[in-house]
Amino acid sequence: MKRFLITTVTAISIGTTSISASATPARAGGSDVAEVLGALALFAIIAVGIEHERKSEKKKQHTTKPRVVRQPVALPGRCVRRLENNQGTRRVVARGCLERHYAAAGSLPRYCTTRFKNARGNTRKGYDLRCLRSDGYRVIR
Repeated sequence: MKRFLITTVTAISIGTTSISASATPARAGGSDVAEVLGALALFAIIAVGIEHERKSEKKKQHTTKPRVVRQPVALPGRCVRRLENNQGTRRVVARGCLERHYAAAGSLPRYCTTRFKNARGNTRKGYDLRCLRSDGYRVIR
């Protein structure tokens, strides 16, 4: 974007210079004044655009949020279930067990929720252990 603006300003300045350096006699008519005022207005618009671009780039640099490092949160190991399926072994944390044995079960991240079938074939809700670990949770045995 910067190159485009610089190229545009350079092209306009060269074009304006060639108009004023033409072989016309020196006179100050109404059309000449209008041309000069139009060129000045154009330069002002371009300068405002460049300044706006600089400010927006500075804002982009400052909008990054610092990474929050949380202390690992311990989950009860009795709630971890190991599931075997065609794709291999998967470990989940059962939601019902967490609600009984972990006071802050409602504060777990929703994007880690999953559904699984227990040994009886019933569909249950829980949390993917790999997702919870990547979010700072750990299991106490």
